[in-house]
Amino acid sequence: MFVRFIAVLIAGMLIFTSQVFSLTNSDVEKFIETTSQLAEYFDDIEEDGEEDERDYGAKDFDINTIMQEFIDGVTGHAEMQKIIRSGGFSSIQEWAETATKVFMALATIELKSNLTEFEEGMEALKKEYESMGMTKEQIEMYEMQVRSSMMQFQQASESDIETVTPYLDRIKKVLDWE
Repeated sequence: MFVRFIAVLIAGMLIFTSQVFSLTNSDVEKFIETTSQLAEYFDDIEEDGEEDERDYGAKDFDINTIMQEFIDGVTGHAEMQKIIRSGGFSSIQEWAETATKVFMALATIELKSNLTEFEEGMEALKKEYESMGMTKEQIEMYEMQVRSSMMQFQQASESDIETVTPYLDRIKKVLDWE
């Protein structure tokens, strides 16, 4: 659940932040430490509210939507803000930018290594939606949205991918990446 929350929050941010800076080992270390401390708060937020079972569409990957959801998730949670700042980040914005770049590098690596599974999953989804009575046009539109979202996930810079790669196991652990 934490992974999906982070994915929704930061999936579209890469486009905005990709040219701002390249990740360093220190950035990744700060992200891992801070995110491991924040995880329990995100879990508490999810337990307090209803589980988010919506179907994510293109609008959910809009940077403004994602940023607002992140801000909303942290608003009123002074402890989370304190963890972010004590983790070496000057602001929530800086943590979000770093988290975006780390996540996008991880997602790029995972998508590239699991492309065949992705394609098989897409075909299975299309068949399922067809059996549910969706029109061919609706299915094609959904597929375009999913593929567009996947393209956003594959925009990590080579530099960020190289920086994140040695930390993959630790990042996956802290994000509860399955």
